[in-house]
Amino acid sequence: MQHDFILLDRSSSMAGRWSEALGSVNAYVKQLADDKVDTGVTLVAFDQHLGACSFDVLRDRITPSTWKPVGNADAQPRGGTPLNDATGRLIALANAGVPGSGQQYDKVAIIIMTDGEENSSKEFTLTQIKALLDQCRAKNWQVIFLGADFDNARQARLTALRRTWLWQWRRVLCGLPRPAWGLSGLPMELPARV
Repeated sequence: MQHDFILLDRSSSMAGRWSEALGSVNAYVKQLADDKVDTGVTLVAFDQHLGACSFDVLRDRITPSTWKPVGNADAQPRGGTPLNDATGRLIALANAGVPGSGQQYDKVAIIIMTDGEENSSKEFTLTQIKALLDQCRAKNWQVIFLGADFDNARQARLTALRRTWLWQWRRVLCGLPRPAWGLSGLPMELPARV
């Protein structure tokens, strides 16, 4: 059993690219459906709201073919960017496995879509997040960082992500010319998921 967990930054700095971000998420899941990938998808939007990390599950374990497109009615940009806290919570959600079954996922993709750096976490430090991401990679989980309009390479070095897994979502998911893609829009350099 496999699952895609998408973490979407809904901080106020995303306002100018919010429609594009939502379109990218919807395009990613549509591609999963078109490719008939046997996976579930969970979408979580995060920001800092009322002094704490807001971690809102917008779609929970949805089969790609039954995905209802996410839109402005589901979430709006606001608040700060508790990227470490949201990442830690998403990893905990993935580690919990299939609810009520005690079953763990065989394959997991953790996809983090953000436009900026950590600025308001209280629960997790960068060192803790690096360790958690290392544990994910040790399980052969894919950890994919999709950034927009900032220094992707610097952010990836901070979280020890592979440079080849960094992409501007406009180039990856929004219909710009691209080479042959695997993993529903991500370059073939990524490990295969079937």
